[in-house]
Amino acid sequence: MEIILTIFYCLLFVILIKRVPFFQTKHISSNFLVLLFLIKVLCGIVLFFIYTYYYDRNDADIFRLFDDAKVIYSAFPDRMDDYCKMLLGIGDDSNYFKEHYYEPMIYWRKSYNTNIFSDTHFLIRFNALVMLFSFGHFNVHTIFGSFLSFFGLFCIYKFFEKNTYSFHKLQAIILFLLPSTLFWTSSILKESYIICGIGIFIYSFFLLCQPASIGKKIWTCFCFLFSIYLISHVKLYYLVILLPLCCTFMFNKKKNIQHPLITYALLILICIPAAFFIIQKSGYDILNMMAFKHNDMLNLAICKNAKVVSYEYLDSTWCSFIQFFPKALFFALCFPLPFTHHSLMMILSEVENIILLLWLVTMLALGFKKHIKYKNLFWFCFLFALGNVIIIGYCSPIIGALVRYRSTTLPFFMLAALFLCDEYKLKKHTKNILKKLKINSI
Repeated sequence: MEIILTIFYCLLFVILIKRVPFFQTKHISSNFLVLLFLIKVLCGIVLFFIYTYYYDRNDADIFRLFDDAKVIYSAFPDRMDDYCKMLLGIGDDSNYFKEHYYEPMIYWRKSYNTNIFSDTHFLIRFNALVMLFSFGHFNVHTIFGSFLSFFGLFCIYKFFEKNTYSFHKLQAIILFLLPSTLFWTSSILKESYIICGIGIFIYSFFLLCQPASIGKKIWTCFCFLFSIYLISHVKLYYLVILLPLCCTFMFNKKKNIQHPLITYALLILICIPAAFFIIQKSGYDILNMMAFKHNDMLNLAICKNAKVVSYEYLDSTWCSFIQFFPKALFFALCFPLPFTHHSLMMILSEVENIILLLWLVTMLALGFKKHIKYKNLFWFCFLFALGNVIIIGYCSPIIGALVRYRSTTLPFFMLAALFLCDEYKLKKHTKNILKKLKINSI
């Protein structure tokens, strides 16, 4: 039954990609998009088998979310009222729900479960909703998660397509086929929902700033609000970073600002203190929360004998965070270091880090020029990625978690490097290389 349902929903999404006008684009064929989606589905299924046979099931995040969702789904259809209350989060705060449903759950009761850094409640509820279609079969959820992330990545691609004039296929390859992004955003892990929310947010924000009919504006506004809801219920800090960057990007674009670094620098000077002030006034101690999550994950790593970047604990003081800043940045960008691990997953991550380094060196050496053509896009991508990796470096001392968390960020680093290059020189060298290999240029 699971195989039949998996194939059915996979074909359903393939038909949507082929037939829905939104997925039609000038530079990528629908067949290529279908191929990209099927590759994501395949990676999601591979991830399922890895977590099933390579890791302990009790330590696998994808099964924790799924198993907790099954607890909610167990109320359907006999206790439909209970199911609806838990799904909506309304009227489910009594001892009855706590004893019968929430206490047996594992992932529901995370000690740092706040939507500023992560909210598993939304993810569990969403999977409980999908079970109405999957009937409790896991790989159907893999198909849904793969499509959500595919849709988000495609929205990001459309945003870049409308703001650049070349290398569209290369941009698509970076977005869809970067190994860690392809792998970790192809299942029911939170990264799939994050990349979906990021894509819808960026693209709908861009469309809202363009002239359009009232009907399209209303639909775009609905999508924009949905993306805010999605991001704020999975990892709120992505929204805190994205919103001011999108506003600055569109301001630079509309005003044709020739030196966007100035406006982005002003943004940083104004928004970072403002964000801390607003969060503090909202009743959250941001430094204490980040330090708590870091230390909690470090304690978990020690108990589970997991590999960590450092055994250093964080204090909830500015002094401690300032001292740890260069380490957080280094850990998030460079770990796992090459030739330091023997497990297959870590070796693949090490290889990816080497590829990223070679990509950056190539972009700088082969095509860097003084006058960057896409300066506004470069700073948008670079600052978004930088803001995320800093937070990840602070909050994630476990190497495996760090690699997974940054999977939604690495494509923006690679695209930022691409926007640094001299377009003419890169095209010329690429054609020469492909000519020698007898391959048509992308």
